[in-house]
Amino acid sequence: MFEFLNQGFTYFFSFFVLIGLLIFVHEAGHFLVAKYFKVRVETFSLGFGKKIFQYKGKETTYCISMIPLGGYVKMFGDIPGKEIAEEDKKHAFLEKSVGARIAIVLAGPLMNLLFAIFLFTTIAFVGEKMPPPTLGDIKTSSAAGKAGFQSGSTIQSINGSPITSWIDVHKIIKESPNKNLSFKIKESPSVINIIASEKSNPDLVSTVDSIGAIEGLDNYSEAPVVGVINSNSIAAKAGFGSVDLITAVNGKKINFMRELKSELKSLKPNQTIQLEVENFLEEKPKTRTISLSHTSYALTSLGFSKTELFLSNVKPDSPADKAGLKKGDQILAVENKPITEWEELLASVKAYDETMPALNFTVARLGSENLSLNIKPEMTSLVSSDGADDKRYTIGIMPALGYAMDDYIVVKAGSMMASFKQGLQQSNLWTKNVAMSFVRMVQGKISSKNVGGLISIGKFAGQSYEAGISAFMKMMAILSINLFILNLLPIPILDGGHLVFYIAEAIKGAPVKVEKMMMAQQVGLVLLLFLMAFAFFNDITQLLNAW
Repeated sequence: MFEFLNQGFTYFFSFFVLIGLLIFVHEAGHFLVAKYFKVRVETFSLGFGKKIFQYKGKETTYCISMIPLGGYVKMFGDIPGKEIAEEDKKHAFLEKSVGARIAIVLAGPLMNLLFAIFLFTTIAFVGEKMPPPTLGDIKTSSAAGKAGFQSGSTIQSINGSPITSWIDVHKIIKESPNKNLSFKIKESPSVINIIASEKSNPDLVSTVDSIGAIEGLDNYSEAPVVGVINSNSIAAKAGFGSVDLITAVNGKKINFMRELKSELKSLKPNQTIQLEVENFLEEKPKTRTISLSHTSYALTSLGFSKTELFLSNVKPDSPADKAGLKKGDQILAVENKPITEWEELLASVKAYDETMPALNFTVARLGSENLSLNIKPEMTSLVSSDGADDKRYTIGIMPALGYAMDDYIVVKAGSMMASFKQGLQQSNLWTKNVAMSFVRMVQGKISSKNVGGLISIGKFAGQSYEAGISAFMKMMAILSINLFILNLLPIPILDGGHLVFYIAEAIKGAPVKVEKMMMAQQVGLVLLLFLMAFAFFNDITQLLNAW
């Protein structure tokens, strides 16, 4: 209970720091430029609705209001048609030139962009956690394996360019389709040359159609996760459960499956060993120690199986749950056809048709005889990894696949100038990504389920805050760019809508009629309320699905 309350406080605190700063920066842009043009600012508010704190300055009332959905700067003389005394006109917003009004309105979004540049620059200077340029498991049959890459090797440079993180490796390969790349490996004096193949770009927010790729080159490795089904096996009798993670052998820390195999291979027959183990199926497992002694320490000899077809999760009320599948079960066959890989299982379920009878699953369960379960898949609307809608038949299960990678390293840009350059590059990249996300959503290529509201922001704020200051600042920078783009959309009531009115006035030489402006703002308000309601609906749906 205490842990739940502590996490709730963390999420609540980080959310208000995040939202408060972003709103303050945005409204400060309007405020400062309004002051520059000698417009009297009557109210500077963080939030809407009832004021819960206020301070009266010389001209301006500064306040914090109850509803944290934004903020506002109330300027004197900003209501069309309202009578203003002649001596006060010099301080009225609508009495200023079109150029001044455009500058005041544009200042809010631009401050969000400048704030993002500042945050990205700061992150680059203080350092950001990134995956190291260390290779994961390399299959000898893959293009990477045939070229000579070895599991666990560290990439030092590509085509002479120094490599500091896996991000560098990924970026260079993506930008080099059909080009030869020369890799300098730390553990080898020789250079590995390979031509990056060309493939279609799965990134929906990118404007590039094709990217480079090297088959089999990755930084992920198989984790030392083992499955046990036979209750008479050495492993089961020693105390292993259906799916466990081995974290150490005789006190030596184990990170990858290849390390586990190597360590077990070095043992002498009948040597008693101590294994530190965690239950892979539990959220917060406790470490336990298991003793083993056997003539052979090969994984199969001990009774261990690959966990690819073991289940790590069964969604409540799903077809699998209703049929009786449980965490730790192993799928052996579908419709009497043996299944050896997870992709085969997915293909069998995806191929289901509503006119077909329920699929028959053969299932193994530790301590029981094989089960025969009939499961009727259901059509499910999902969001794929690239953000697109993905409708297909599912039964509500997840595999007990474990992946691991080397510990993250802290990468710094070095000088302040290098940090600023990186800050500009990151801001430019994320501005393009966010803008293209809006475009792809309008085109229907990215699911509208990606639109999140305050609950999603609070969740991600808390998670990034727990991950460290750099992660929290990065999320804040990305959200600041979102506000920059969102506020420039030509929707009445947003800054972009006001800009449209003032640009039209500059072109026509006369203000837009008050009636048209009021009507447009009412439409804009309805659109904004609809968007907020839709985002809230997505938040609630995701919460219910998580439960």
